[in-house]
Amino acid sequence: METITNFVQEFLSIGAVSMLPIFITIMGLVFGIKFFKALKNGLLVGIGFQGITLVITFLMTTLTPVLQFFGSSGSEATNFSIVDVGWASLAGAAWAFPLAAIVLPLGFLLNFFLIRIKATKTLNVDVWNYWHFIFSGAMVYYILVQAGASTAVAGGVALVVALFCSYLACWIGDKIAPAWQKQFGLEGTTCTTIYYTTTYVPINWLVNKLLNLIPGIDKIDIDPKTIQNKLGPIGEPAIIGLFVGLLMAIISRQPFVSVIQIGVSVAVAIVLLPRMVSLLMEGMSPISVAAQEFMAKRIGDDREIFIGMDVALGIGDPTAITASLLLIPITVGLAFVLPGNHFFPTATLGAIIYITAIGAMSSGGKLLRTLIMGVAFIIYHLYALNFLAPICTLVMNGSGVVNVAEGTQTAAFALESTVNLLIGAIAKLFGAG
Repeated sequence: METITNFVQEFLSIGAVSMLPIFITIMGLVFGIKFFKALKNGLLVGIGFQGITLVITFLMTTLTPVLQFFGSSGSEATNFSIVDVGWASLAGAAWAFPLAAIVLPLGFLLNFFLIRIKATKTLNVDVWNYWHFIFSGAMVYYILVQAGASTAVAGGVALVVALFCSYLACWIGDKIAPAWQKQFGLEGTTCTTIYYTTTYVPINWLVNKLLNLIPGIDKIDIDPKTIQNKLGPIGEPAIIGLFVGLLMAIISRQPFVSVIQIGVSVAVAIVLLPRMVSLLMEGMSPISVAAQEFMAKRIGDDREIFIGMDVALGIGDPTAITASLLLIPITVGLAFVLPGNHFFPTATLGAIIYITAIGAMSSGGKLLRTLIMGVAFIIYHLYALNFLAPICTLVMNGSGVVNVAEGTQTAAFALESTVNLLIGAIAKLFGAG
């Protein structure tokens, strides 16, 4: 078991960017695509994903002075006692969990079986984000062990929870596929990043219902296309990105040179991100078609198959980018004013664009609704992390990825999924965690 675990960890250590071309190439071969065409498709997917990563890294590096300005007071305030360890620490704890080596292959087998019996249409190839399933299982494992259960019982329950999450990601992927494809133009795909789909989608649904009760809300609810049509050249995504970047820099009191650099950098990101997503989809589309044909031949009917992908495919949306930049200062403000909050969302500020991507999908690209959905989610985010911090600390200590000092608690973006919140609530109800 240790050998398998070490192999899986070594394979995943190459990162999603390098792993994707390998995995997509193998998928292409399985679905009957010739080797060099499959390799080309895999490379295009990897290049597109790498492009997205580079643009986001470039944007976050440029915005570092802005984020530091917003976060400096929070990091020094004595009432922020929960340490933000970042989502990467959660992922590290998940992949360090011994059962990770079992969840990965069993998750794939379960996925293929569920497609075969028509329980889902989604083929989840988002391998890296399996860590979300594994982390939920790890939470259950360490809670049960702390409560006195044997490691065998705890491991068995943890495995069931992780595999259920893998199914849940596909089931929700089926439900959101039409809206996902319509908003982002990503035919044949859906989102299977379970943290966003189980948490943000329900919140967005509720916010939409409430907003629909307000007469005339859609008359003031704008989207980038409407802005562009009304303002002409001024409404172009690049110009909007420039203005939003300049505004962010001015609000955060940056020097003149930095104001210009930040403005231009945001404009660069808002133009390049959709280009990178298009490149990724150029490689993904033949795989999607081949998957449809593969399943049709073996199941005997014309099956519709969705390729489950990372939420990152949606971050090139102009509404998502604009809303994310506006939501950064709002998030900081909420961290200070919400009563009972002890968590300052340092790492969250760099991940807000992923939140607003799902918001853009749920709102149909309407900026005001996306922004309101983002505010609702951040409120949930802060309180949920305060609630789950003791359990997060338990998992961090158990995994050995982060050594948490006694008397200190930890939490991070992506911890507060609906599944994890339910696990935490049940644990606390029975006096565990």
